[in-house]
Parts: sequence; C-alpha cells; structure tokens
Amino acid sequence: QAFYRMYYQPDNAVLTVAGKFDIDRTLPLIAGTFGKIPRPTRALPVLWTVEPTQDGERSVTVRRKGDVQLVLVAYRIPSLLSDGTAAINAAADILGDTPNGRLHKELVATGLAAQVFAWAQQQRDPALALFGAVVKKGERIERVRDKLIEVVERGFAQQPPTEDEMTRMRRDNETGFERTLADPQQFGVSLSEYIAAGDWRLFFLGRERIAGVSAGEVARDSARYF
Repeated sequence: QAFYRMYYQPDNAVLTVAGKFDIDRTLPLIAGTFGKIPRPTRALPVLWTVEPTQDGERSVTVRRKGDVQLVLVAYRIPSLLSDGTAAINAAADILGDTPNGRLHKELVATGLAAQVFAWAQQQRDPALALFGAVVKKGERIERVRDKLIEVVERGFAQQPPTEDEMTRMRRDNETGFERTLADPQQFGVSLSEYIAAGDWRLFFLGRERIAGVSAGEVARDSARYF
C-alpha cells in the first residue's frame, strides 16, 4: 500500500491514446478528467541502488514434472539508453532467427534441439540478453548447453555477420516496426514500454539505429558482452 501511494499518482503516470480519434474532443476530455486531480505533495525518491559487479558465472537448475527440457544462457547487457543497444539486438536477431539463424542451423538442423530462441531485454536499467533451446525429454542437456554457449560466445569472433545476415536482420526489423505502426493497440503498448525506459521517442530512435548498425559493430559488441 505504501508503494502504491508513493508511485501511483498523476505526476508519475502517462496516458496514451492511439488510433483514429477526434483530437478536439479527446484532449479537453482528458484535461477535464485528470486535470482536476490535485498535484501530489510528496517528492519521488531517487533510486541509488546499483547491482554489484558479477565476478563469474552463476547457474541454477530447476526441476519440475513435464515432457520438455529447457536450457537458457543469459549475459549482462547495458541499458536501452546506451549506444550498443542496436548492435546487441541485431546480434540476437541473427543468432535466434528461425529458420535462418545461426542457433537454428547449429542446434535444430543438426538434431541437438527441438527449438531455439533469442531475446535482448530493453529496459531503462542494465538487463540481460537471453539465448535458449528446447530439448526433448531424455536427451542430454549438457551438450546442448555447451553448443549454445559456443555459438553465442565465439560465433561472431570467428565469423562476423555476413551481408545476407545483415540484410535479413534489417528487413525483418523494418517489417516489425511497420506492423507496429499499423496497429494502434500494439503501437500504444510499444510506446508505453519506451516511456517507461525514459522517452517515447526511443521507439523511433531504435528504428533508425537498427537500420544503420554495421556488421563490425555487431561483431564488436557481441564480443564485449557475450
């Protein structure tokens, strides 16, 4: 309750309206509804806690009943506000794409795994880039984990992104942005994520950066963070 009263107040909220609407009617309605709520008297505290440096590998095993095994590796990456975000996202796309990605070719096409995926979290604070594989029940998960780590950590150092990989990555990202812009609900939700990171314009900045990122930047930042 204390957390709710502290943070869930008008000066710490954003209202997003997306779709086809009447601006002249909507803005006065918003102002009349929310503008009469009094400004809070408290000040939001400054967050000072910083996660300590990770000095080595950490691992955890979770066992549950089921027919599927999952192996997941994660790497610390910087904030969405950093300059390396586009290269990290491009690397995750090139590695995790199905069926053209490197992880699919090395793990799924060879029969080691049933499925692979990759995801670089985009947050205001430093986050994680995650790479995973689905392994059939009864199969040894250790060899899949080792191959997964090998492809992620040494792939771009030995073989930088090819022109075909970069072209496919840019095309897929551009298609994703266009689909988001064409769907008012999806666009509104996406904007809210970037607002939480600090600025709604990061959506458009991210589109520009991913379109202009180079193969050299992808190789460099992958070696740095993975």
